[in-house]
This record gives sequence, C-alpha cells and structure tokens, in this order.
Amino acid sequence: MKSLFALVLLVVTAPLFGQAITIDGATLLSSCPKPTVNTVIQCSVANDPANPDGVYVSANAAAYFKVGAVVATGVSSFNTRTGAVVSATGDYSYAQLSSPPTTLDCSTWSVAQNGHLSASGCVIK
Repeated sequence: MKSLFALVLLVVTAPLFGQAITIDGATLLSSCPKPTVNTVIQCSVANDPANPDGVYVSANAAAYFKVGAVVATGVSSFNTRTGAVVSATGDYSYAQLSSPPTTLDCSTWSVAQNGHLSASGCVIK
C-alpha cells in the first residue's frame, strides 16, 4: 500500500491566496517536489533513513518541515523550582497576563459609611 501511495501525485490550483497546492506521496524527503514560490506542498514520507516518517509541508519555496502532534514536554526547572514545575506567585507581572483579571475574591471585606471598601485576603482572578 505504501508503494502505491508513493506513486500518487495530485496538483490542485487553489483560489486561496492564489497558490497551487501539491499533495505528494514519497518514500524519501529528498524525492518530494522541489519547493517553489506561490506553492504549498504536502508530502508524505515513509522509510526515509534520514528523516522520521510523517507529513512534511513546504510553503512559498521554504524548506520542508515535519507536521505532527505537538507534545508538551514542559520544563525541567524555573526560578529555582525543579520537577513538575507549575506557576507560583511572582512568576508573572501584570503586563504579562494574556487578559485582564475579571474577579477580586476576598476572604474578608467591609464597606465604611463613607463608601470606602476595606478588604483582606484578596486574590485577583
């Protein structure tokens, strides 16, 4: 089946971005179509001793890169913590947040007669 798939070459002109899309099956990455300008190429590679099996893509004459599942490997250490590193107080500044906080959760609070709020044990979420 792999050898039959390796013989298939399909070229489709796509209106998207005015680029041609080439889908190719090859056994070696070096036998995939040459990357060219205004072309997106998808090439399936199998049994290539120099490259892992999988799907490789080239866009607009750029070098091929392997497309695959993203594997989260995490980090081995951060701010002197090691092992299963998770975020802690002080790791990020307010400016580094991806979105502003929407909740202020306080363990105790009171409103004075003048309308001023006093609170303690607050966590910004």
